[in-house]
Parts: sequence; C-alpha cells; structure tokens
Amino acid sequence: MFFERARELELLEREFEAIDSGHLALLRGRALSGKSSLALEFIKDKRSVYFAFSKKGEKALCEEFLEVIRRTFNIVPSRDVDDFSVAFRILLEYASKENIVIVLDNFSSDIGGTDELAKKIVNIWKEYFLCCRAFLIVAGKPDVASNFGGVDFLDIVVEAFSISELRSILTFQEHFSNELVFYYFVLTGGNPRYIDLLIYNGCFSFEEIRDFIFRKDSPFVLDTKEILLELFGREYLTYFAILEQISLGNDKRADIERVLGRNIGGYIERLSVEYNLIKKIKPFNALDSGRTQKLVIRDCSIAFWFRFIFRNHSLISSYEFGLLKDIFQENFVEYCSIYLKIFFIELLDEANKFSTIGSFWSGNVKRAIDIVAVNEEDKKLLLAYTDFYKDKLDLKTLKKRSKFLLKDFEGFDVEYNGYGIK
Repeated sequence: MFFERARELELLEREFEAIDSGHLALLRGRALSGKSSLALEFIKDKRSVYFAFSKKGEKALCEEFLEVIRRTFNIVPSRDVDDFSVAFRILLEYASKENIVIVLDNFSSDIGGTDELAKKIVNIWKEYFLCCRAFLIVAGKPDVASNFGGVDFLDIVVEAFSISELRSILTFQEHFSNELVFYYFVLTGGNPRYIDLLIYNGCFSFEEIRDFIFRKDSPFVLDTKEILLELFGREYLTYFAILEQISLGNDKRADIERVLGRNIGGYIERLSVEYNLIKKIKPFNALDSGRTQKLVIRDCSIAFWFRFIFRNHSLISSYEFGLLKDIFQENFVEYCSIYLKIFFIELLDEANKFSTIGSFWSGNVKRAIDIVAVNEEDKKLLLAYTDFYKDKLDLKTLKKRSKFLLKDFEGFDVEYNGYGIK
C-alpha cells in the first residue's frame, strides 16, 4: 500500500517530464520517514534502477551495483570494474541514449567507508549531467544536501505523516476515531512502513496493534535496531544509552550525564542537528539564550522501541511476549504522557488558529501548564491540560496554577480546556 505523498510525487513527475539533460532531486529526511517508499512508488512504471548503499567497502558496493545495472539494463562492462565511480560513469553514459531514473538510497558522505566515494559520485554527476538524460534521485539524511554544493537540484524534505494525514488514511480505511489516530501516532511516529503494516494486517484497535507489535519476528522489534545500527556505526552504544534515558523521561542533559558518568554534549548535538532524532524544547516564552530545556525524541516509534524493546531485550530473546505485553500495558499511559502534549499541540498547530503554541514549566512543578497557545491578532489565549483519561482533567487547578501567566496577557480572552484520549 502507498498513502498520501501526492505533492511529492507531482514534483518528481514534473521534474522527470522536463528532462532534456540530467536532472537531480534530493529526498531528505530522518530514518523511517518514507524516503525509500516514495522513490520506489515514483519509479514503479519507469525505466529505472534502484540501489541502496549499505555499510560495505567500495569494492563490494561496486560488485552489487554492477549486478543491479546488468539485471536492469543488460549493461555488461567490457573490462573488470572494481571502482564504484567507474560503474556510475558507465550508467550515465548509457543514459545518453534514453530517459532513465537512477535512485541512490542511503547516500551519505561516508559511503564506502571514507569520504572519497561520495565526492567522486558528485564530481562525475557534474561532468555528465549536461550530456545525459538521467533523472538522478538521491535519498539520505537531512544533511545530504551538503554533499552537492554547486549543483542544481530539486529539494524535497520527506517527513513522517502528520496527524491530519493519519486521520485521512484511517478515514479512508473506514476505521477513523481520535483514539485510534493517537495510537497510530504514538506507536508508529507517522512512519509509512509501520502504518502500512498495521493496516495490511487489520490492526484497528489497541489490542490488535499491541499483539502485532509484540510477536516473534515483528518488524517493530527488528527494523529500528537495524536502521539505527546502520546510522550510528561504531559509536552506537553511547547513542543508544542516551536515547534510552530520554525514552524513560530523563529529559535533561545533566541528569543523563550523571547516569552515564560522562560528558555527552557532542552526542546530543549530533543527535539534534546531524541525525535530527531529538529536539530541544524550551518553555513557552523562554528567551532563545535561556538554558532551561528538555530533550525529546522526535520519532515516537523510536522512543517506543527504546522504552519497551531495547530495555527488555532479554524478554525479546527468550520470546516472553506475553510478559512484554503486560509491561507495555502497565506503562503505556505513563510513557505516552509527553507525546499527548505533542499530539494535541500538533493538532492545534494544524488548525492554524494560533501564532504561538508551546508548554510552560519551571523549577516549580505546580506552575507547569501542558499547552499555552496565543492568537496575538485576535487577542485570544488558550491554556490547557492533557491527560490520557479525560475524567482526570482538572480545570479548576489549571485556572489556579495559571494566574501568574495572565499578567502578560491583559485584554486577552482566556479559554481553559482539557484534552484527553479516553
């Protein structure tokens, strides 16, 4: 199955139809955002070749690439080739004869184990794009564009499905409910592959989703580990330890450093900027220079994996899926508390009624407010609590605790609200 992505497919199609020389498109996004499925959907009815880089040396990559282009276009080099860039050059020369699409997936600056191969591929593209009719699609991490300085390209940022897109998908499947949308959001992170698997296997209730996830050979168990190992390489242990702590609610750098017994500043920066896996959240109205912040894993499916799969590896290895389901059931509401706020903040943001939306917290726990949303133009202020269970929402306490904020919003109409799932 393939959902949504009409805008991205239209952009790619328009670029392909305009080919009179080589054209380049970059699909940028974090792991599991759907870059590969988008590229594969686009090329399914076209003369094309798809190649995904893996953690192999250049010679092994070259052998695999040659086999792919031999099988696809019956291209057989006249001599032995063990240099990937030479094989890429042969394919571009073939593309002088007809329009073809070339997809290079998992592209990064260190493919082949050094930074040399990526540079050679880019330089060969610069040499050949004017005299070939190839549409080159390169998919990689958010920073993949840094490899293509001085080259024109169509830039497409591929993100996980938004909440409104999840609503559309589940409505189309005739299984829409706000509760189910939240379960899909908090357990798949909006990642197309996981959504596809759940729908294909008829998982439209909490119990059906839980039972599909916690079973032998579950892709929810296996996929994330493989992707993250590929992403982090040899330093995966430190990255895994940091992400596990954040998934447990340990959201301050200093607290994580106390647990791990080491400085993690560089790792946090790479997780945030290079890998785009975590974000730093500041309190509502905090100064940019303020140091108060929390760390949150952007992708709910990754947070889920660290909280329930990675942390319970021994239960996975011994196939104790019944016990694992019990642990998940007991801790689910507590786990998803942070993502409840994110879920409802994203819903409000998609409604496009507020100029600023965030959460407020300080050293005083009694001053924490889950959602603060401001419409400056219409002078409206929304203050809200979130809880998984609607009957636990206490608006009287919200009004009492938020009085200190009102002095900054004199003349505003104030709405107090509560948002829950069940």
